[in-house]
Amino acid sequence: MNNKARNLEHRVGHSIFPGFNDKQGLMICGYEWGESKSDEKHNIENPDYKIDYSIECTFSNKRLRYGQDADSWPYDRAIKKWFKHWGHPLDNENSPLEQDFQKSILQTNWLDEQNNNMDGRHTKQELIDNQEDFLDLIRQYEPLLIIFVGSKLIQVLNNKAVLPQFEALMGARQSAYTEKSFGYRKPKFRFQSFQKCQVVCCPHPAYRGGISDEYIDFFKPDMNQLIIEYKKSRGFKL
Repeated sequence: MNNKARNLEHRVGHSIFPGFNDKQGLMICGYEWGESKSDEKHNIENPDYKIDYSIECTFSNKRLRYGQDADSWPYDRAIKKWFKHWGHPLDNENSPLEQDFQKSILQTNWLDEQNNNMDGRHTKQELIDNQEDFLDLIRQYEPLLIIFVGSKLIQVLNNKAVLPQFEALMGARQSAYTEKSFGYRKPKFRFQSFQKCQVVCCPHPAYRGGISDEYIDFFKPDMNQLIIEYKKSRGFKL
């Protein structure tokens, strides 16, 4: 996503819907915004290009604001595909803005940066040093469910330099995070509970070994249950 293709005021990639994702929503949080080579080329060739941020859109249907190119963004495509495998499809053809679940999703990132390569780029120390970028988002939006996209994020969250600040906002952690693995040397899913929110950490779609459909399907029981519990807590249709 290019730097003009996001809501700078709220540091999210779509609209804020009062009563849905402004508080107690489902937060999808990656490392940073990223920028594809095609986006970089487009920005250079079209320096006066502007996005109309008055056009409302959800995470699942960004084409309303950004046009057809939004459907090809690899990160968004991967996340939407994962939700479908977990039993909660985000169908951008059939997800009008009035659908509550789609409006409750809040896509953001730990860092307010933008680079071409996400996988393995950021050190844990860099994420720790920039924790206020993330904590400001937690203060503002108070999510009920956080889906981290990037294996380092939950490790950084539990670092002694970060955890007390997060607990001050989201309540005490109920336990250390648990891990579940699909197979030998595969990246793990990690799960953790706090008094005011649930946290799950997935690998980044740009994981160097690739993320197969079979891998994502393996975690469907866990993710389906978490999302069902979230929908119930918000009073959304299951």
